[in-house]
Amino acid sequence: MPMKEGLSLSNLSLKLNHLFPIISGTLLALSLPKWNLSFLALLSLIPLFFYLRSITNTSFSFRKVAFSSLLFGLSYFMITFYWIVYTLHKFSPLPLLASTFLLILLCFYLSFYFLLLFWLSVRFRLFSEANFLKGIVFALLWVGSEYARSKLLTGLPWGLLGEALANFPLILQTADLLGVYGLSFLAALSNYTLFLLLEPYFEKFLGLKSKSPSLKRAIPLLILILSFFAYGLFAEEYWQEKVREEKRIIRVALLQGNIPQELKERKEVELSLEVYKRLFLRALSLKPDIVFTPETAFPFYFPYEKDWSAKLLSFLIRAYEEDKSSFPQFVFGAFRASFAEGAPRAHNTLFVWDGENISDIYDKERLVPFGEYIPLGEYFPFLRKISVVSDVLKPGVGKNLRIKLKERVIEITPLICFESAFSEIARKRVLQGGELIFVATNDAWFGKTSAPYQHFQMLKLRAVENRRFAIQAANTGISGIVSPLGKVLVSSSLKTQEVINAEVKALHFKTFYQRYGYLFPIACGLVYFGSSLLFLFEQSFPRIRIFLSKKKLN
Repeated sequence: MPMKEGLSLSNLSLKLNHLFPIISGTLLALSLPKWNLSFLALLSLIPLFFYLRSITNTSFSFRKVAFSSLLFGLSYFMITFYWIVYTLHKFSPLPLLASTFLLILLCFYLSFYFLLLFWLSVRFRLFSEANFLKGIVFALLWVGSEYARSKLLTGLPWGLLGEALANFPLILQTADLLGVYGLSFLAALSNYTLFLLLEPYFEKFLGLKSKSPSLKRAIPLLILILSFFAYGLFAEEYWQEKVREEKRIIRVALLQGNIPQELKERKEVELSLEVYKRLFLRALSLKPDIVFTPETAFPFYFPYEKDWSAKLLSFLIRAYEEDKSSFPQFVFGAFRASFAEGAPRAHNTLFVWDGENISDIYDKERLVPFGEYIPLGEYFPFLRKISVVSDVLKPGVGKNLRIKLKERVIEITPLICFESAFSEIARKRVLQGGELIFVATNDAWFGKTSAPYQHFQMLKLRAVENRRFAIQAANTGISGIVSPLGKVLVSSSLKTQEVINAEVKALHFKTFYQRYGYLFPIACGLVYFGSSLLFLFEQSFPRIRIFLSKKKLN
């Protein structure tokens, strides 16, 4: 006997029903580094879609939508950001239980963006009788939710769906059109298309009859997805040729000191000076044009802490005097103090040493909340207890670094640590003249967790979005150099002392993403929030009308 239209999965198995969002969240998390089951990004959402479809065809329940978003969000974000517990427990005064509780709170907050997304999906009936238009709407809403997460409050554009696709070279090429958000759109669309193809089998399982063949409805979506692959084939060949046309080579060397984060300040400074001086001398034998260190490779205030600064400068001056003709430009990380209106301000800074002087500096613009500053710390002093650093840093002004080579001057787009997660920061700086992207980071905070792998994945995306060579110097790894096509030319291991080098080029290309494609996630964000406001108004209006009618009766 066929089952009725209103039957949901919960009638078959309540426990299995609620497992579907958890399964999807877990599979999606495993698509990211360091698990690198990247193909899961293209299909992991299907169980979730079937769950949302089941509650679409029953009486609408906001509670069910909220519950599903919580299950999905907690499973996804707890796995993706588990390293936050490691960092808080190891480097802050918080015990393990409190660190875990804070991660859970963060995951609750991040799940809110899925709540709006799932609510809109159910209200628009996007998973009931799936078709091309509904697939496009869902993918746009997904991107809108990611964009909202990257902008609201302090912003957290980490763990985006599109990041998993950076492991597919052909798909990765499309990032120069719409950025990482374009890859998220493609992945969401792929999930929806597979769901559409599987929908008749789901209906058959429930004893229902599909109204139209799923393949026929899926053809427009399949054509759109294939167009991304077609562009990837074209772009790969096109940009390879464009990069080959630039003949001038720049030899770069990256220093990875592997300085333990656990060391106390004095021991850390002494070890850092010793290690990075040794690595610098090793790099000189490679005859590089530029040598890069990680973020705060020299963990003191340069040049204001005079003893430490004098030791570093005397070493650099001696090395320069020994071989002026081949001495490289030296880009190194340290702290810096500035004085505005008489008050000292601390900065996380990159310095450029040309052999004789500091020729340029860059102060980090986008600081890490609770890692480099305390949001609302002046109003809530207790928040300092969960910070992993004692000094509160101040943001600088976004700019490129000018590097004087023997025959020309080039501009490097510097990104320090957390900044490389923000595609918009890199895009703006490259448009201002950046010819090479450099990420300086200290991922020692995260040990051997998945965080360093996730961080390095973003380097590929920034390289392809802007069609620039991108290099990353990390204290404990992963350091590496990525081509404008997203190919890793060389990379280091975690927890090793290394000098890695390669040849790169200073490029001047402008991509579609830089000029126009960056507007895509903004448009998706407007759709996301606009739709949310529309339905909020729809829900509120009858209540307002009842309220006004009661006032009239009184």
